[in-house]
Order: sequence, then structure tokens, then C-alpha cells
Amino acid sequence: GSLERRVWEAKEEVEQDHYVQCDRCQRWYHYICAAFPDPAQLPPEWGLDSQTLCCSACVASADPARAAQLLRQPGSSLLRALQRRSASDLPSCATSDAVEAHVAVEIAAAGVQASGLVVRVVSQRLYHCRAVAGMKVRYGADYPDSFPYRSKALFAFQEVDGADVCVFALYVQEYDAACPRPNTNRTYISYLDSTRWLHTSPPGQRSVVYHAIVNGYLQYAGAAGFSHAHLWVEPPKAGDEYIFYCRRPDPAHGSRPMPTSQLRAWY
Repeated sequence: GSLERRVWEAKEEVEQDHYVQCDRCQRWYHYICAAFPDPAQLPPEWGLDSQTLCCSACVASADPARAAQLLRQPGSSLLRALQRRSASDLPSCATSDAVEAHVAVEIAAAGVQASGLVVRVVSQRLYHCRAVAGMKVRYGADYPDSFPYRSKALFAFQEVDGADVCVFALYVQEYDAACPRPNTNRTYISYLDSTRWLHTSPPGQRSVVYHAIVNGYLQYAGAAGFSHAHLWVEPPKAGDEYIFYCRRPDPAHGSRPMPTSQLRAWY
């Protein structure tokens, strides 16, 4: 018999990358390359689409007086203010302050420097984890119906060549004293991920810094009243990533997943 020939058609044709045009040279730039904030992530009343964009190439090619004029041209003040934001401008909190302070002490004791490192809690929300039906059957009607917890996303940034680079991410679930047993005063590190872009002195000391961030969080958790900390250790499968994606293959391991024993040894 003959094979039926069909033309594959995508169900959704959505442009995943966004571009913006320089109002001076008319060149198109990817949002990230132009340090252009995504208007969809900002209040509509800010009117970011109406702001005047002058790309860095135009500013760099102009003489100092003209460059200063380009940076002060009408209709660009809001955009310029947003482009000048840095990770250090993000609000700090007790968690990030404690982790930053611990990291500074621990890496200094190890003789390591990581200049421009900033730690911030970028997301903090309350959730309820519903109890699995089987647990009610096993432990009886008195077993709690749900467990309230606070989800936190803790990120570390480093300024590299004038740009903030996200180098580390930690997702935790905090079940405090108000949470019923058996989860009372327990914190759970659900996801942890890092990149190879961290710059240290001496070079190649990323693990020292990343360990210090984890240790700093655990020290903070203990001081905050948490009595237990749980850590899920399972490397992602080949082709999967927990937080950061589209990363280059590891020079030592290629695209092969890290063995579980090696990851456990890292912790």
C-alpha cells in the first residue's frame, strides 16, 4: 500500500522571542541584547512601547556631547531608568540579608572572592499542600487536610561586564510553627540549580560559593525556628533542566546527566 503524505502544521504559531527597533539607526535588537524590558511584564499605564530607544551602538559611536544628548532625549527617561536597574536594587529581606552575610564570611574564610555577588528573594508566596487521600486512609480522620507553607525563590546574581547575570537559584518550601504535624517547623529545598558563569578569585571556586549560599540558607532557617531541613537529591535526566535552560554542554560531562552519587557527594 501507499503511505499517506501529510504536511505538519503547528497548532500554535507564537513568536517566542521579541525584538525592538532602535529609533535612531533603525536596527532591530533582541529584547535581552537591547536591555529592553518586556512591556507585557510591566503595568500598561507605563506606556513603555511609546518610549524612545537609542541603542548602545549609537551611543558608543557618538562624541561625548552627542552621546549625553542621546541619553537625555525626550520620551526615554522611564526606559533609561528601567535599563539602569540592577539586582542590588531589588528589595532585600531577612532571608537574603542573612544569606549574603553568611556567604561573605564563609568564602572569605576559604580565601575566595566573588565580587559583585547579590542574593535576593525574588518570589515569596503562601500555598497549601493538599494531603494525599491515601494518607487519610492510613493515619485516620485526624490527619490534616492540608499543610500551609511559604514558597520562596532565592536567586544569586553577579555583575559581569556591567550586566547582572543570574548564577544560582534555590526554591524552598517553609512549613513553619503554624503548620500541623508532621510538617511543623520543616523546610524543604525542592529545587537547586546553578550556572558556570560565576567569576571567582582564584578561578574555579564556584562550589565554594554555592555551598556557602546553601549553608547560609540552612543557618537562617535554623535561627528562624525550623528544626528539620529536607533536600531532594535527584539529577535531571538528559535534556531536562530544573530551572536554567538552554545552557551549553558541560566541558567535562557533555550532555550526560550527573550521576546521583556525584550530586550527593556535592551536597
